[in-house]
Parts: sequence; C-alpha cells; structure tokens
Amino acid sequence: MTDPKPIVPVNPAGLDEVAKSLLEGDPNLPPSASPTGSNIRNAENYVILPGKAHGSYSYPDLVVAVEKTHLNSNWNQAHEALHRENAFMLSIRQYVDFLQMLKSGTVYNGRGTKLASGKVDEILDEILTKREPWRAEWLDAYFKDVNDALNISYEHRIVNGQLKPQRTEALENCVMEDAYVNLFSANKQGLPTVKARTQETYFWYPRKDRVARFRADSDGVYLDANRVPAYSDSSLGVRAARRK
Repeated sequence: MTDPKPIVPVNPAGLDEVAKSLLEGDPNLPPSASPTGSNIRNAENYVILPGKAHGSYSYPDLVVAVEKTHLNSNWNQAHEALHRENAFMLSIRQYVDFLQMLKSGTVYNGRGTKLASGKVDEILDEILTKREPWRAEWLDAYFKDVNDALNISYEHRIVNGQLKPQRTEALENCVMEDAYVNLFSANKQGLPTVKARTQETYFWYPRKDRVARFRADSDGVYLDANRVPAYSDSSLGVRAARRK
C-alpha cells in the first residue's frame, strides 16, 4: 500500500454543508477524544451503534452519521477528510453490525431519542434497496499480501501525517469466491462465511491491494472487497463515525 501524502489543511468553507456541520474541536485530537452526544453539532444526525465484542475484536459505543459525506472522494481522501473532523471510517464488521441494528428497528439518535420507524426505513432504503441511482460508501479494509498470505488491515488512522492501520491480520475463514452470501454470517473481520441461495447480497471476494465498499443499484446489493483505492464517483461517499 502506498501511503498518502501528508495532509494539507482544509478551509472549512470548501466543505459541503453537511460535512461542515460535523466539524468540532481540535483537529489534532485522536478519535478517542472526539466529541459526541450533546457536544456534537447536530447530534440528531447521528445514530448510536452500541459497542460489541467479536472474538478478539471489540469496539466501544460509537455514533454513526445518518448521511454520507465527502462524495467523489477516493478511499485515501475519505480517510484524510474524516481525520480532519475527528472522525473515522467504519470497519466492515462495524458496518455489518450497523446494518443489523437498523434492521432490528431499535435505533437511537446521538441525543438518545428513539428514531421513528419511518426514519429507520429511509436509512435502510438508501443503503439496501435495489434501485437507481446507484449508491455506495467506503469501508475501512485494505487487503494485502504478507509473507505470501492475504491479510486484512483496518482501523486506519492518520499518524504523523500518514495513513496507518492499527490492525493487520491474516484473513479468517470466509467465502473466497464471487457469490451471493449471507451478509450476517460475518466473521470478526466482517467478511461473510456462508454462501446463500437467496440473491440478496452479492460478495466480491478480497483481492490484494484492494479495499472495501458497500453499494446498491437496480441490479443488486453488493459487498465489494476488490475495489481500487484511487477510484472516486459522485455517488460514492463515506459515513462518518466517532466514539461515543
């Protein structure tokens, strides 16, 4: 993986209005010190994702943006933009948990108020409905060869101006062919372990030097683990997350 260039300070006036509303506090603070709850501007535009443990991988309570931002940013640019906002990108495992929570119907915004079922349905429609226009969002996973074995790197953070993973591991057992899968059979890394007869979610299995995203269009719903990091599109964005 080629490290991105050092971050160049951004003029908030150049950000879109949704992204600008997320800015808060010192941009040099790590994600663990990021503001949330009543201290986050427009906390009602976030939902709370309760922390979970999946084997040796666990994460604390998070808040996740309802809307995507930084459309037309490639994977590296999305990480850099989130860092400037004291935020970060969801790992695949966190994103699967996020979808599972939405499908449960029990969802609370950043102020602790339960979302109406209609609002939850709107979020699910944006992510999972087979329709045009196509929609997609980056996820925090990079696949690379380590000693001739495919590894996954995630929990990327900007450290001394460079994008660095906090976790790199050999791939756990998962589906290793392009196929329809049971999305919620995910292992601790968020990768599906069971193929499915139903044609709900199609999985493009991991390839080296590629990254992950989730997308939907009129043809289907996809978890892609084979995307080029440098790709960008006006319908491809990222969902900001912060520690609660």
